[in-house]
Amino acid sequence: MPDGQGHDTITVVISFAAAPAAIWYFGPIAIAGIAAFLFASLAFNPDLDLTSDAYACWGPFKLYWWLYQRLVPHRATISHGPIIGTVARLLYVSPLVVAVLAPFVAFKYLTVQKILVWAETNQSYLIAALIGLELNSLIHITADVISTKIKRTF
Repeated sequence: MPDGQGHDTITVVISFAAAPAAIWYFGPIAIAGIAAFLFASLAFNPDLDLTSDAYACWGPFKLYWWLYQRLVPHRATISHGPIIGTVARLLYVSPLVVAVLAPFVAFKYLTVQKILVWAETNQSYLIAALIGLELNSLIHITADVISTKIKRTF
């Protein structure tokens, strides 16, 4: 499988190649998908089940992923499976997101209602972001499979 730098190179090349066409065709909403795609490459890819570059990107929050690494074997369906891998990582990180938002809710800077209204208002952008996260995972998985087949052949 490609190393972290290999995955990053693939992501950057695809992003720069696809971004202009995506923005031209989909407009500003494409930026949410592209941003999520790049975020997934740097910090939210299937290799969070390893001590990887993505893991290191979490800085002080990387300790949060330690249990995930212990529970999820590398390249298991739960981490590297299409759709299920992205959903599993989103579910795993959701308590951290709630914990980060909780003080804002507690001090009335933010309300659950405001979050829900924002989500409904920006539904198209959220869907684009989810698609960006999943596309990154699919490209990551495809690169792993192709690389492994090449290494086994030669």
